[in-house]
Amino acid sequence: MKASASNLVFSCDYCLLRAFYHYPQARAKTEKVSLGVHCSCIDWANIHCHFGLFYLLRNHKKYRVIQQASQSENKADSDNPQDYEDVSAAYNWTEEDFENLKPKKDTLCSIIKRHGKPKYVVLESSGLKGEYSQGDEKEYIDLTFVKNKEGQYVYDGGTATYPPDGVTVVDNYSSDWTKEQLNRLRTKDQEIFGPATPLSEVVREHPQADSAQRRISVHSSGAMHKTVDLDYTVQNSSIKKAKFLRLSFEYNEEKKDYYLSYNSASRYSW
Repeated sequence: MKASASNLVFSCDYCLLRAFYHYPQARAKTEKVSLGVHCSCIDWANIHCHFGLFYLLRNHKKYRVIQQASQSENKADSDNPQDYEDVSAAYNWTEEDFENLKPKKDTLCSIIKRHGKPKYVVLESSGLKGEYSQGDEKEYIDLTFVKNKEGQYVYDGGTATYPPDGVTVVDNYSSDWTKEQLNRLRTKDQEIFGPATPLSEVVREHPQADSAQRRISVHSSGAMHKTVDLDYTVQNSSIKKAKFLRLSFEYNEEKKDYYLSYNSASRYSW
């Protein structure tokens, strides 16, 4: 870039900024300026008019603001968890908000600007971990951050947890799973015996559970994985492994449903 005004000649923005730093004050009289520095980009001998000085000072302000903004953006982030957490923070997330986060691109500061501070933040050897949660703790989001080469914390993946639709969690509830129902359950790797059991079928027959969680997990690569975990207590079951039953399901994008991937009471392990 080459900028000029009257007899003032600059061939780069850097030298325009240098000129101001080495010029002690604006002169009241027209006089030739000797700045005591030498740069081939500036014809120092020809800085001798009021307009040239005005041009120099005016542009200094503009480039100074740009420089300060650049330095602010590149400033290394603090490693103190308390700088980022707020235990009274409101929960301001949708499921879409979480899915739209971009690993390695979204910074901790940019996420805080959009959604406020996490309720809890901890510093680990690998980086920072922050948790956003509602008051009932049934819906919460855990985010992981690592530092990039500029010293800024960037999003590196996370997990969002929600209550699954159609399932009611009841404390100390004893389910009524029968041996026949357990025999019908098939995981994805047992499809040689028939189709994998969909979540919708299980929820229809057993809508109450000890615990139920739906999770969306995002890897640092950006890969997304959706699962549902259901826990049942079957006190009267004749199958010992079914007394505390864990069923896990994985989401199938094509079929738009979750399918059984793990059965703690699988008949093949009785």
